[in-house]
Amino acid sequence: LNVNSSKINEINDNEKEMQIGREVQIKKSENIYSNDKLGWKLYKATQDIIRVSDEESKNTVVCQYVPWMQKVTVEYKNPEGHEIIKSLVKESQVGSKFKAEVIDEVTDGNGKVWVYDGAENKEIVLSEQGNTIQLNYKPQLKAVTIKYVQLDGGSIIGDLIEHIQVGEKYIPNIVGEISDEEGKCWEYVSVSRKDFNVQADESANEVVIKYEPKLVDVVINFVNQDNAQVKNDEKLRRQIGSVLVYNAELNVLDRNGLGWSTENQENKFEIKRENNIFTIKYKPYYVNVYDRIVNEANEDIVEPIICQRQVGTKYEADIKELIVDEEGKEWVHATSKFATNNYSLKVASDESKNSVYIKYTPNLADVTIMYVDPLGQILKKNSSVKAQIGSEFSAEIVERITDGKGNKWTYNPNTKNAIKVEKENNTIVLSYEEQKALVTYKYQDEYGNRLKAPRSEEHTSELQSRPHIS
Repeated sequence: LNVNSSKINEINDNEKEMQIGREVQIKKSENIYSNDKLGWKLYKATQDIIRVSDEESKNTVVCQYVPWMQKVTVEYKNPEGHEIIKSLVKESQVGSKFKAEVIDEVTDGNGKVWVYDGAENKEIVLSEQGNTIQLNYKPQLKAVTIKYVQLDGGSIIGDLIEHIQVGEKYIPNIVGEISDEEGKCWEYVSVSRKDFNVQADESANEVVIKYEPKLVDVVINFVNQDNAQVKNDEKLRRQIGSVLVYNAELNVLDRNGLGWSTENQENKFEIKRENNIFTIKYKPYYVNVYDRIVNEANEDIVEPIICQRQVGTKYEADIKELIVDEEGKEWVHATSKFATNNYSLKVASDESKNSVYIKYTPNLADVTIMYVDPLGQILKKNSSVKAQIGSEFSAEIVERITDGKGNKWTYNPNTKNAIKVEKENNTIVLSYEEQKALVTYKYQDEYGNRLKAPRSEEHTSELQSRPHIS
């Protein structure tokens, strides 16, 4: 058996003795295996029939062989066993070892990309038939990012990330309404891409879906303790699931001008899908009203009388005919030219405008002033004056008076000249002493010559007796 690179010469070494001269049909093997287990296919033989010769060198037949080739099919399958791309068919010698060349990434007829699953690529020994190698592929997945944003671009909820096969047509699942972590509802407005083929570059696989707040009607009622309306309803539009922080007016006027006040200035309302009607309660808005008790000069006689009344109501002052101030002095309601007789007002929210001025004048009583000598004898006619009841009244002091006889009298400073004025029996007694003067006696002759030393004596203003001359 001789072997070269191109063929094999097979010498039939089945030696048999045959009759010389006889024709023998040569039996040839179509396929044979060499010692290294490779397959070979008969190419040709030097002759098909030989006549046995008595020369043994002529009784040899040479068969030439070429490599016995068989087809190898390389299949590219997905996990479901379906063909991804057309199988690759190659030829190799039977008995030889064959290892398919792996393509790391393939694209099917629909543009979808598949990647080799990484399994060990085992080599096979070619058999006479049925030589198939299956390479398994899995989808090449890339991230598709769905962003849910507000109209201004602010994020509403976290991104949705899906892993989709490269090349596959992707259609975003658009939800008409979504809720964020706070429970607020948003409704669909637009999408950046309605469909696209997934790319290997994940930055190209972004979809932005825009939403706006889903709004519903909100009505706020403003009522008093009797559920009567104090202010027109306020109608708003707010997002479902949001919390409405409503700062109510602290004080309001109703259609009749009456004032109302709320203790719930800051209100929080949770907005639902329906029946968003909320009520804010008000109670009468009370402010101070002042009764100003004043004299003719509009000066306060006593501290203002304070009461509380509802804004917008009419206030009538309670007039007292007589009052007593802190010092005990009495005052009477003025009915003279000082009285305005306007003791009512419409209560305003501005307390500086809520003053009623009620005029009072001093309540007067008669005070009699008597002028007497040390013995209580009346020196002159009594005088009468008016003074305020409850006040401390001091009579005007006349230092010197003349009685009916012409005698001069001087006020005694030890006399009490003040009283607290009562309603009646008010008398002040002023005591006086004789007014005396110094009288000097000079002693002279008819020519004016001094006869003796002068002498002085005190006398009342009207001499009661002749002086004693000695």
